[in-house]
Amino acid sequence: MASLFDIGKTAVQAQRQALNVTGQNIANVNTDGYRKRSADLNEVSGSQSGLTSITSQIGLGVNLSEVRRAYNVFLASSTNSSQSRFESSQTFVESMERLENAILPGEGDLSSQISQFFLALSDVEASPGDLAPRAAAIEQGNGLANAFNVTAFVLRDLEAQITGAIDQEVSEVNRLLSSLGSVNGKLRSSNLGASPPNALMDERDRLIAEVSKKVRISVNYGPRHDVNVRLGEHLTGPLLLDGETAQKIQPIYGEKNGVSYRLGSSTVIKVLDDGGLRGLSTALSVIQDTHTQVDTLADRMINEVNIAHRNGIDFDGQFGRSMFTAREFLVEPALENSGPLDVSVLTVPGLVDGVSDATFRYNGRSGAWEAYDNNNKAIGTGRNEINLSGAIVRVENQAVHGDSFTLKKMNGEADRLSFLLTDGRQIAAASNFVITPNSSNAGAATMVSEAAVMARPDLASITDVTNNSLSSVAYTEFLNGGAVAYIPAGVKNLNLASLGQDPNVTLNFNDLNELRGFNFVIGSDTYEVTVSKSTVNSLRDCAHLADYLNNGFLTVTKKNSGGATIATGLGLQDLGLFAAGFEGGLKITGSSSFTSGKVTIESNGTVTETNGVVKSAEDASNFRVFTREGRQVAGIPLSSNEADLILTESNGFTSQAEYRADYLNPLDGIGYRGATINNILPGGYSTVTSAASILTAGSTSSLIKQGAMFNTIAKQTLSFQTTAVDSNGTATATTDDVVNVNVSVDAGVNMKTIADDINIQLEPYGFVAEARTYASLKLANGSSPSGDISFSLASGDKDPVSISGVFGNSDLSPLVSKINQRSVQTGITAEVSGDGSRIVLVQADGKDISITNVTGQALTVNSLDQNFNDLLASDIALNKNTKIIGSLSLRSPRAFKMSSSLDASSSAFSQTFSKEEGGVSETLSRGGTVSELSIDIAPELLEPQSSPDGLRLAAANTLFTLSGKMNGSSADTDIVVNSNSLSNVSIGNISKTLLTSFRSTSALPSLTGAAISSDPADGSMISVLVGASQYDIRYASGEFVVQGPESGRVLAEIQTTGTGTSSDPYIDRFVINVPGGVLNGRSIEILDGGDLAEFGLAKSETTATSGIKSRAFSDFTLVSAAKLNGTSSSAISLSAVNDTLSFSGGSWNNSDAIKVTLGGVTETITIAADTYANTNAGVATQVKAELDALIAAGTLSNISITDNGAGVLSFAKTFNSMVGSTDTTFSVRHVNSAASAITGAGTVDIVAGAEYTVSDASVVYNGATYVVGTTFTGVDSVKTATNAVTSGGVANGKVTVASGFAITSSNSAVTPTISADGSSYIIGLDLAYYKSDGSLNGPLRITPSEAAGALGFGTADFSMELTETGIKTSSYSGEPSNVSLSVNNLTGQVLTMTGLPSEDFIVLLDSNGAKRLSSDFEMNSTEDEKAQRDYRVKVVDAAAGRVELFDVETGTSMATRFTNGVVEFEANDYRFELAGFGNTGDYFDIALNRSNAGDARNMVAMVALSRTTAERSSFQDDFRNIALMVGSQLESGRLLSASATAIRDAAIATEDELSGVNLDEEAGKLMEQQQAYKAAAQILQTARDLFDAIIRIM
Repeated sequence: MASLFDIGKTAVQAQRQALNVTGQNIANVNTDGYRKRSADLNEVSGSQSGLTSITSQIGLGVNLSEVRRAYNVFLASSTNSSQSRFESSQTFVESMERLENAILPGEGDLSSQISQFFLALSDVEASPGDLAPRAAAIEQGNGLANAFNVTAFVLRDLEAQITGAIDQEVSEVNRLLSSLGSVNGKLRSSNLGASPPNALMDERDRLIAEVSKKVRISVNYGPRHDVNVRLGEHLTGPLLLDGETAQKIQPIYGEKNGVSYRLGSSTVIKVLDDGGLRGLSTALSVIQDTHTQVDTLADRMINEVNIAHRNGIDFDGQFGRSMFTAREFLVEPALENSGPLDVSVLTVPGLVDGVSDATFRYNGRSGAWEAYDNNNKAIGTGRNEINLSGAIVRVENQAVHGDSFTLKKMNGEADRLSFLLTDGRQIAAASNFVITPNSSNAGAATMVSEAAVMARPDLASITDVTNNSLSSVAYTEFLNGGAVAYIPAGVKNLNLASLGQDPNVTLNFNDLNELRGFNFVIGSDTYEVTVSKSTVNSLRDCAHLADYLNNGFLTVTKKNSGGATIATGLGLQDLGLFAAGFEGGLKITGSSSFTSGKVTIESNGTVTETNGVVKSAEDASNFRVFTREGRQVAGIPLSSNEADLILTESNGFTSQAEYRADYLNPLDGIGYRGATINNILPGGYSTVTSAASILTAGSTSSLIKQGAMFNTIAKQTLSFQTTAVDSNGTATATTDDVVNVNVSVDAGVNMKTIADDINIQLEPYGFVAEARTYASLKLANGSSPSGDISFSLASGDKDPVSISGVFGNSDLSPLVSKINQRSVQTGITAEVSGDGSRIVLVQADGKDISITNVTGQALTVNSLDQNFNDLLASDIALNKNTKIIGSLSLRSPRAFKMSSSLDASSSAFSQTFSKEEGGVSETLSRGGTVSELSIDIAPELLEPQSSPDGLRLAAANTLFTLSGKMNGSSADTDIVVNSNSLSNVSIGNISKTLLTSFRSTSALPSLTGAAISSDPADGSMISVLVGASQYDIRYASGEFVVQGPESGRVLAEIQTTGTGTSSDPYIDRFVINVPGGVLNGRSIEILDGGDLAEFGLAKSETTATSGIKSRAFSDFTLVSAAKLNGTSSSAISLSAVNDTLSFSGGSWNNSDAIKVTLGGVTETITIAADTYANTNAGVATQVKAELDALIAAGTLSNISITDNGAGVLSFAKTFNSMVGSTDTTFSVRHVNSAASAITGAGTVDIVAGAEYTVSDASVVYNGATYVVGTTFTGVDSVKTATNAVTSGGVANGKVTVASGFAITSSNSAVTPTISADGSSYIIGLDLAYYKSDGSLNGPLRITPSEAAGALGFGTADFSMELTETGIKTSSYSGEPSNVSLSVNNLTGQVLTMTGLPSEDFIVLLDSNGAKRLSSDFEMNSTEDEKAQRDYRVKVVDAAAGRVELFDVETGTSMATRFTNGVVEFEANDYRFELAGFGNTGDYFDIALNRSNAGDARNMVAMVALSRTTAERSSFQDDFRNIALMVGSQLESGRLLSASATAIRDAAIATEDELSGVNLDEEAGKLMEQQQAYKAAAQILQTARDLFDAIIRIM
């Protein structure tokens, strides 16, 4: 049983501890985080049993069971969350108040500064001619820029303050979390099996409360009273604290996206729920957004003001410049680039602000960078410099295909904004257009204009859908035809090509290592390629395999259908084929169709074959290009039905578009609005080069009328019908009903009138008729080569003008200047042929030419077609008053035929020509004797190529044919070059290859100077004429430098001869050679001037020689057969060795028939004894006479016959040349080449012109001794050679004809030689350049003939020279050379447009064909964009209401409208409105405003930018909206703050009621517990007293 003493003892102890708890509460009444404690006292009871039932009922006293903290999780969490909301709203409001104060200072905010700027512009508007308001506007502009800068600076500073506060708060959160982790550790280690330490839990809760002020958190309590803390209000948020481990928070700032937070190393939180950091984060976002909006406002203002200002004209008449600028760019290379890129950006202030972000990609196929905007629209291209019209981007180092980088604009436009104008005169107040009504307008129409943004067609831009590469493998393939794209305004130059598909075979194999070969079949032949294992091992990939094939490292075996081998070792290029490798196979293409293909694979010892995939050729689709108003500028013209179907708004045309083809077939390439348009169609346009025969019913002689001078053109009706075309490009009789037009021709009209009438009716169909009058004047046969000529000249209805002049040496060129001096009065100009022998009178409009009062030397006249060829079969003597009628040519993209009612049975059928928009252009001058042929095809379309992935490839089998008449032949010599055979397909190399091949048979000229004792002086120079070109040769630094049209054509050097002995000393001579030859067969000529003596070419140097050498030629046979009465006879014998025909036997009968085949001509001669004696000599004489008659008639040519007497005729092949003005004949005949020995004092016959070689012993000839091994040439005056006499007597010499030929000249000035070159022979012609008196012997020029050609002197009546764009020919006959250059197998239609006007064009693609387009393009520069055009709006037909818009500069009709009172036109981002009704012929000019100080129309437009309209808000309103946004955010924040404050206060009060220390309450507890303590002590005293009493009793 418990004693009273024990009970009292427990009571004292319990009450003492309770007093301690109360005292602790009172002591910590002001301690932060302290929570009230309470002492829990429990009765100590006994156990219940029979023995102790009384004790258990009484109890054992009291003890302190627990000191309890006054804490409620819900209330604490509620307080923390309300504190988070409060801190969030409070920090946000404070920040917003600072932001509001920043953007809305007491006075002079940005809105008022903008208003002040536009107010200043209004003052300029009111007085545009006054410089004072202009100066004030300049100051306001600078002030406005400064206001933007200041506003941006304040925002940037405020942003920095907020970020600093965030950094500080984050640091504090990290510190608190670290401390809380430490508390967790202590809690875990200090309360094992015991009550938790209340002080640690107070510290825990205090830290949680502090963290909650910074960020909203959720807390999870552990079993040992430790906590896990998560971010956010939910327990699923990311862990901030896990036990003792705290996740460090780091702020991540963005320029526009505010701040986000990284927890630890990976988790990123973009938005916090609540807390002070939330308020700061939100405030930072608002500040940045405000800054961004101010930047956007600055950017918008810059661009709108700059555009408006650039549309105006300043005080000095110049285009307005940009007013403001701010933009800068940052370059960001792609991470996957092949290497670092050196990129720099040069900007043009003001213009750069219109440049958007761009992505640049390197196109390895074109070797150029391509720039694209954010919509993937191409905006620029360049090799290493890309012009973006405001920024120039330069890439200094080499890139590879696929490299890219991004150009991004930098933020901070408001920070950088600056004002660019420095002088009030620079303010562009005047409008750039001024509308001027014609002073004679009689109608009531008026016109106004306004700036407008022109809507784009609802089509893809060609700059977006193509790759800006004209490569034949960089195409875009369309699924359907129709309106596939538009060419946007701003494209300056464009090349657009339609591509077909070449036939090809695809050979697939998965593993290159398993490839053992393949074959393909073309026609009936099989082509096999074997690929060995060693070859496979040397290959990197399939592309490498294709390279091996294309370069001939892997060759092809060709077999016929029976399997027999036809050829081996063939390269693909030899076959006109091209290969491309791709991942998984090989493609091969060419011009011929493939039948099949097979691949041989060996895998694991098993060989299998798989079939290839064959694709047939597909033609390119034609395309057409139109303006949006319906003007067709390229392609095949439309029929009226086609136009109705195509010209729709859905195809991008305007609603009032009208089809016109006026500009479809431009003359001289100048097309719509002055753009240069070259529309290449395969084969060229269909052309009738001369309609003279049709117009004169076949009597072209009527084109010249003499005596009674009147025009003889008869009244008739011309019919034009478009037709089908045959494979040669010739129109057929089969019409296609697209065009069937009749044109009436009145009697007596000139060709100009006829052409005009045709064009009026046929231009809408793409036809062009061109009239010209060309009249040739030449000296008549028998006229003196010198003298005077006078005549009167007129054209059309002009009065005759007298022309007179003096000429010499048959050169009529002095008359040309006389004629051209009076061309204004006559309407006629003149050209002279290259040789001066012909004058061509030119009446460019096609009016008739009249020539009257002709006196002086006799002339002839002819009418010429437009290629300068004669229209009359023979010239007409100009001995009467004469009228010359001109020529008419026609061309069209469609094949057509033309006929006349004069002879309906006769038609002229058009023919395609490459020089008529078929890839070649020709320019004729000097009366048609000079022709410049240019190739107009982009080289990108001419080379075999493949795409980088190998899936696209093109064979490029384009054929170039150069044709001209050689060696006097009437048939053309054709030189053909296939582009796929060339490694270099540049225009220059194609032209050079053609020209080199054409010259390959031509004569080889040389020029050799006299002996010189030293090299020419440094810097000395001479000029020579080679062919038709001048070459300058300069000696500099020990070398000869040759300058001329063709590099490497002329070679100059010092040649040394001799052995260096006293008898044969070294001799140096200056030598010029032309190893490529000259087509005109002319020797090199020295031009006047130069340091001739330095080169041994002074006029006193009679040993200087000019030479021409032939190409190597083969042996020939002159007389191939001779028979008597149809059979061979011993009476007639041939000797091919000596080119002789011998008649023997002495018995000849009348009527004997002798058949001789000479020079390929067979002639039968019947003996007639009454004329010739029947003797050997008589028969020979008769045969010679009849053969000579054939020569005289031209049946036989270039053969000479000599009667040697005794019945022997000898023959020689002849050719001619001109030596100076002397016609010279050279004869070549065989000579017996057997060795001829001279025995003793005997002689040997020597043939003139034969070269002999001496052997065995010396011989004497022509007074000279020739030792063994030397040569001499026989001369006509010395017939024999003898042995030379030596000391030992007479020795036996021997001579041999070196070549087996003899050559003689009719002109002793020329020394001909002929020598053997292996089995071939070479002729040399040498001429002393100067005569003894210093005059010229030459030049020497080979006359074109079949014989000259056969003897290695390939010669023409023209020369050919290389130019930068093609080939130039110069005729030497006074007639056109008629050399042609044609192109075949073009890939498809190719359109080149340069200088395009700034408007949109529609591209329509035919549905037939491959539907592939490729293009490259160049955008307008800034200066191009500034260029303005003048326009005219004209009432064309008042009755019909027809009004048209014209380009004034070119007279082009741009658009047609039909008015009902109001019509509108749009051009150059301006809208023109014609109101009211005008009379026919009334017009209004809209012109560029050059200078008008009193004009303020542009300033009116600029001031209007300060006002809000339905379409746009003003800049001031934009800023007010920014301020309103800040104000509304602030007001909203204040409301939230008030609510959060009330909630927080209530939560704190509620928790304080539970956890706070109340001193009154604690004082009461103290008194109560004190009394209880005293009472417990009294229990002990009582127990003691009782114990003492018991002791005393005992």
